[in-house]
Amino acid sequence: MAISQGWRIRSSVWTTLLVLLAFSAAPGPAQSSESLRHPAEVRRIQADRHQTPLWAADPTLTPQAAALLAAIAAAGDDGLIPDDYHMSELAGLLAWVTPGLRPVWVDAQAVRRAEDLLTDAFLGLGSDLACGRVEPHALWEDWTVSAVRPDPMLQLCAAAVELPDAAGAPDPAAARAVAEALAACRPDQQGYHGLRSALAELERTVAGAGWPVVPDGPTLRLDDTDPRVPALRARLAAGGDPVDRRPAIVGPWWVYAPPSPDIYDSATVAAVRAFQRRHGLRVDGVLGPRTLAALNVPAADRAAQVALNLERWRWLPRDLGRRHILVNIPDLTLSLVEGGATVLTMRAVVGRIDRPTPVTSGMMSWLVINPGWNVPQKLAREDLLPKVVVDPGYLSERGFLVYADWRPGAERIDPAAVDWRAVAPLDMTYKFHQEPGPRNPLGRVKFLFPNPFSVYLHDTDQRSVFAGENRCLSSGCVRIEKPEALLRALACGRDAAMDSLAQTALDSGETLALGLGSPVPVHLVYLTAWVDEAGVLQLRDDCYDYDDRLALALAAPVTAPALVTFREVMVGDAGVGQAAPKDRYQDRTGPVSMWTKREPE
Repeated sequence: MAISQGWRIRSSVWTTLLVLLAFSAAPGPAQSSESLRHPAEVRRIQADRHQTPLWAADPTLTPQAAALLAAIAAAGDDGLIPDDYHMSELAGLLAWVTPGLRPVWVDAQAVRRAEDLLTDAFLGLGSDLACGRVEPHALWEDWTVSAVRPDPMLQLCAAAVELPDAAGAPDPAAARAVAEALAACRPDQQGYHGLRSALAELERTVAGAGWPVVPDGPTLRLDDTDPRVPALRARLAAGGDPVDRRPAIVGPWWVYAPPSPDIYDSATVAAVRAFQRRHGLRVDGVLGPRTLAALNVPAADRAAQVALNLERWRWLPRDLGRRHILVNIPDLTLSLVEGGATVLTMRAVVGRIDRPTPVTSGMMSWLVINPGWNVPQKLAREDLLPKVVVDPGYLSERGFLVYADWRPGAERIDPAAVDWRAVAPLDMTYKFHQEPGPRNPLGRVKFLFPNPFSVYLHDTDQRSVFAGENRCLSSGCVRIEKPEALLRALACGRDAAMDSLAQTALDSGETLALGLGSPVPVHLVYLTAWVDEAGVLQLRDDCYDYDDRLALALAAPVTAPALVTFREVMVGDAGVGQAAPKDRYQDRTGPVSMWTKREPE
């Protein structure tokens, strides 16, 4: 999962360029010197400027070009790779008259080439900062974001056209304009800036030879003695979980003896617990195999992990909503956030590896108390039908109603009259509906938010699943630990009539659909690294193995624009007493979604 982070340059512009020239031959991802990522936009900008040079004045480098080169060199601060923006070729087009003076272009041909490359780099870097270097839907079919974001190319082209001519007098304001235009493309969210800071800290650790390795050995518990304990303390301190071993002196000072450095004492246990909490491990203070493995992940790999999550942040909507629900799939949690503060959090169960929960967003306008369950066709074919074949009484025992197909008003079928062994899965047209009750897998509350996959949040009839560490168990929807707490936070206590209706339905077992007066954005996200509200870097296992695939995509040469296309889901306000939104149906597969497409019949 190694990603080149580029050069770390924070000195003067001219010193920066000197270093760039020195490293112009450094290896990096190959990119053709013949191709531009945005050739049409480059030519349009040049036409709008009537072919007056923007960057490459002959013979010297302009302040705006120097500012752009410095921004490209610092692309690694955002987890991007400078050579994706022509850095090596641009450095090769520069030469020096005398050390300490402004660099100059090699010749007139270099000036013309640099003009194209710098304009293309300005557009490419800006668009990647705004929307991401990789389009997620190109890697994962079940990865969409239901929000429309402005195309940064329009703003970048306009900014380029407005910059002063390169041939004019040096203008420091032009350099500031370049830096400001690029900075404006970057997500202006605390989560993004926190990850940038964490990446910088990790790369300082990498530059200082990383952190110590803790040798293999037996599991350690409180008060065990082991010669590896000093190395463990050094590793914890290097990673931001220092051990506070200030002694508590009891009795006369002249009889005090310092503890042995090899004892796995309570202070070291407390630091291990903090490390486990940051890494989503069982917080027991025991140094076992999983904790030891997490401790020995190299700092360079953690830096690469943070860089991948910076890319994922660039895919997210710029405005998550002042009040929104966030389900982080690798963290297996749901959070309700208001005004930037988490007001409610709970454990969640997400999709298993072969049926992953999609990454998507939607507006929650409705919830259902005591819902019935229409079994999705995929689950009916793959999960339910095999059980019915083995036990023909399975459907009746669990309160399932069977209908001839998914059309409204379809004929109800007696399940005992069907020879289930003769039903081929791909030919099955039946709709299975389970009435509300204690055996209904949706539990007592279902939270709806329109999305391309027809997934939703819901309660469960199996409460024990929340006690496990591995909670990738569902078929795609998200089961939540405290559904009634979320119900009250969203509806009850905000509207007296809704509060009364909800409580009556919960007490009686009656099915009730409630519309929320103000829709709440719901975001199902995939973050294996983030900085929490306390400023602490959190790291999680890559439960769906998405990190390696993204790392390969980021390391591949860039040959085409990488703007993300977003789907838009329009949901109006809904209130108590309004009709619930109607599902769209296909005769044989039920509600239309990207996961219930018509399969071969």
